[in-house]
Amino acid sequence: MLRRIYSMSLATQVLIGFIVGVASGVFFGDLIAPLGIAGDAFIGLLQMTVLPYVFVSLILGLGRLSSGSAGILVRRAMLLLGILWAVALSFIVIMPLAYPQVESGSYFSYSLVEPTPKFDFINLFIPANPFSSLATGTVPAVVVFALAIGAALIGIESKRPFLEALDTISTSLSRVSKFIARLSPIGVFAITARAAGTLDVAELQSLEIYFATYLVFWFALAIWFLPMFATAFLPLKYREIMGPARDALITAFATGSVFVVLPLLADHAKVLVRKCAPESEDAPSSVDVLIPLAFAFPGPGEILILGFIVFASWLSGVAISLAQWPGFLISGLFSKFGSSMVAIPFLLDQLRIPADLFQLYVVANVFTGRFGMVASGAFILMFGAVSACSLAGKLQVSKNRLIVVAVGTAAIVLLGVLGVRLFFSDVSRADSGSDDFMSRELMIPSSLQVTELDSEQAESSPDGSESALERIRSRGTLRVGYRDQRLPFTFRNTSGQLVGYDIDLAH
Repeated sequence: MLRRIYSMSLATQVLIGFIVGVASGVFFGDLIAPLGIAGDAFIGLLQMTVLPYVFVSLILGLGRLSSGSAGILVRRAMLLLGILWAVALSFIVIMPLAYPQVESGSYFSYSLVEPTPKFDFINLFIPANPFSSLATGTVPAVVVFALAIGAALIGIESKRPFLEALDTISTSLSRVSKFIARLSPIGVFAITARAAGTLDVAELQSLEIYFATYLVFWFALAIWFLPMFATAFLPLKYREIMGPARDALITAFATGSVFVVLPLLADHAKVLVRKCAPESEDAPSSVDVLIPLAFAFPGPGEILILGFIVFASWLSGVAISLAQWPGFLISGLFSKFGSSMVAIPFLLDQLRIPADLFQLYVVANVFTGRFGMVASGAFILMFGAVSACSLAGKLQVSKNRLIVVAVGTAAIVLLGVLGVRLFFSDVSRADSGSDDFMSRELMIPSSLQVTELDSEQAESSPDGSESALERIRSRGTLRVGYRDQRLPFTFRNTSGQLVGYDIDLAH
């Protein structure tokens, strides 16, 4: 049996680990919470090689380019990439509209007592001390530093030994990452088991809202917008673009990695380029440069993952203010040059959203990550084909198709947002803090006999002939005054018992 499981693909093993983890968490409940230690260790191992790999690979990728290739990247490909980034970020801005409006409160949150810090663009994006940026995991600053070094290498003739050393380091980091990836079934099992064992019904319902919202925007982006946007610039139909790429996209979904299908996507992109520019000899070969570059830069599918931050904000009740949105979007874009395992905790910390929700992201990513690979594959294919045809001067812009793309995208998003909002209108935000607070009892159980007196039963004002201590001793009881329903000092819990801060002190 173990041999049969071991012979399965890694994606199948991860799926089995996910299912078994959910079943174990539901069956054992809180008893399985200690498995979270293994889940935390797995997350730490995943993050271990991410930032060094991003740093090295960005320098290596840019350093290998010639001046001509760099010019091509800047003038043409980056323009297309900027347009796609803008569309994906606009989707993130629209996402909150899908979540139902709820009123909830929590007894305590450090975000209530700590002023929300403003985004410090200087420290975030300017690596004044690159080693400090690497040590603290400030992803945007690390990306800027790596891009600067990589760009400087383009014009250096004696760069080959340095690039070969970086290539060796990159290969080593990749091998370490692949070894850690083999532990994914165990790590996903531990994380999922703890999440399923500790999540309440409200949190699970809220996660369903995130799944539904993500799928709406994923469909609008990967299945509709990207291929239809390509048809507006290429003399090709939707079926010609997406039909032959179906096998590669399904493989990316099944394996959970778009990297393994890059050769297939490059071959298909070359076929599309030959159709739109049959007489050009340079256009198909430029695909070999554009496809790896598209893989190195965050695509719209990866940016869509930032929607989890919006969901986490709604779930925790920590709203993203209007002034925070620009900083969040820009920081999120730069953070996606690295892995989500680094970007998501970084953004949660920047927005003062509870860091515990990262565990929820890891669980959700088992589902959303595979759909994200399909979106990444569609982006890489479209980016390579459109950019190569643009370099050959063979783009044929169709205004009618652009209108169809814009109207269709708006319709899908509008109907999807309204559908999710209406379908989940009765689902409330996971806010068990107030329920737990209202059901609390005395901090230290008391055996004292307590009798509550109303104002008529209380004695009149003392005449001053004896002290308070003498009155207490002569009466044999201690009387304590309180104001009713003054949370959190005095109030009645769900059982009708008088509790609170003042009551605990009195006992």
